[in-house]
Amino acid sequence: MKKLLPFLILILFLLPIAISAQYYIFDFDTVGTHFAGDTIIITIHGHDSLNSPYNSIAELHMTSPERITILDYYNAPPMIRFNAAGDYQGRIMIKRASDSLELYVTIPIGTAENNCPPFTILPGKANRLQIILPGQENDAGNTNNRGRKWIAPFDCTAGISFDATIYITDEYWNPRNTGNDTVSFGSSNSFPILPPDTFLTNGSDTLPFILRTASANQTISVSKPSFI
Repeated sequence: MKKLLPFLILILFLLPIAISAQYYIFDFDTVGTHFAGDTIIITIHGHDSLNSPYNSIAELHMTSPERITILDYYNAPPMIRFNAAGDYQGRIMIKRASDSLELYVTIPIGTAENNCPPFTILPGKANRLQIILPGQENDAGNTNNRGRKWIAPFDCTAGISFDATIYITDEYWNPRNTGNDTVSFGSSNSFPILPPDTFLTNGSDTLPFILRTASANQTISVSKPSFI
C-alpha cells in the first residue's frame, strides 16, 4: 500500500489537470455590423482553463439557422484550424440579414465554452424583385430558390382572385423596407386581370390577381424597377 501511495497522489494531482484540459474557452473578437454578402474577418482565441492554447481543429457554426459561408476553412467547411498560439483568423460571408447573431465552435474532444458578442447583418442595396404566391414562404438568403422555401404555391381557380406579395430585395433576397419604386405586372395566362402599375411603399405591397384561363404552369411576373 505504501508503494502505491505516491502513484495515488500523482493521479490525484494530475486528474484536475486532465479534466481541465478537456474544457476549452473560445473568445471571439467583436464582429460588428455588416451587410449581407460582405466578406467578414473573424478572430477567435482558444485556450483551456489553465490558459494553454487550443491548437487543433474545430467546427464553426452560428446560433441561428442563417446561411453562413466559411471562406477560410480546413479540409472542408465548417472545419477550421487554430494555430499554435490558439488563434484562428478567417473570412466568412452571411447571406441572410438578421440581428443578434452569434458564432460558436464545437470541438472533437472536450467541452467548448463560447464568448461571441452578438452582431447584426443588414440587407444590402436594392437589387431584385420577388413575388410570393399563396402557399409560398420567404427564405431570405436562399439564392438557389429566389429567396423562397422549397414549397410549391397553392393551385388557384380560374376567375377567382388571389393575393400575391411583391418585395424589393437585395442580391440575396433579403427584403428591404426602405425601397420605393413603381412596378408593373405580366402573366403567361391568356386572360389575366392584373394590378395596375403600382408604387411600392417601404419596399413591398400585397395585391390581387385573377387568372381567367384554366391551365397548368401559369406564371405572373413583375417588371424591373429603375434601381436595377
